Amino acid sequence: NGRPTGSSGNPFLAPMTATAYDLTLEDYWGTSNMAFVGVFKKDIKGYQASGIEAMNFGGVVYDIGTSVNLGKGTVKGIEAGVTQFFDFLPDPFKGFGVQANYTYVNSEVELKPGSLIPLPKLSKNSYNLIALYEKGPLQARLAYNWRSAYLDQVNGSGVFGANQYAAPYSSLDASVSYQINKIFTLSADAVNLKNSMYHTYVERPSGGLLWQLNDRRYSVSLKASF
Repeated sequence: NGRPTGSSGNPFLAPMTATAYDLTLEDYWGTSNMAFVGVFKKDIKGYQASGIEAMNFGGVVYDIGTSVNLGKGTVKGIEAGVTQFFDFLPDPFKGFGVQANYTYVNSEVELKPGSLIPLPKLSKNSYNLIALYEKGPLQARLAYNWRSAYLDQVNGSGVFGANQYAAPYSSLDASVSYQINKIFTLSADAVNLKNSMYHTYVERPSGGLLWQLNDRRYSVSLKASF
């Protein structure tokens, strides 16, 4: 519409409220094994997101990027997970284990009366797969995390009036630690072993906005507890 633009905070935001309903079934066996499945529903009001407000300054109307309260919304879904150590195997293999979890979320919130959008920052599908080893002073972990595309921002940073989305993202991380004695523990960590790229876009995947690579990162530390 050709209006000048600007940005501002919003001291008039109302608090976000939620009424949550959860039902979870859990089972435990052995010394460290468990499984769970759950369903949930949350009725929310006043979710805070980025938005555009027309504001008059000195007789000139500006489109101001600010934080706004969205209307009523719901979040519902299911989640399930399992942790299993192979403690029935002979040493040293009984220290191996696996952990997996999955979450499905369906959400909607009023952007304006009659217009529904997914709740920002929530992927519809996500899961984690983790290989574990815990035996004596040695602990190791290899974790793969994945999440589907999601609405990143309402009225994102690319074009005023256009929603900003994040593409599906996955990462592979690893860590290992060895407790030398009661005081010292030596640890090594590796983050983003796949060198995954974070990608956001406007309205459709071909409308690229940002590609961000955080690189593989490695660290070694020696911790002391007194």
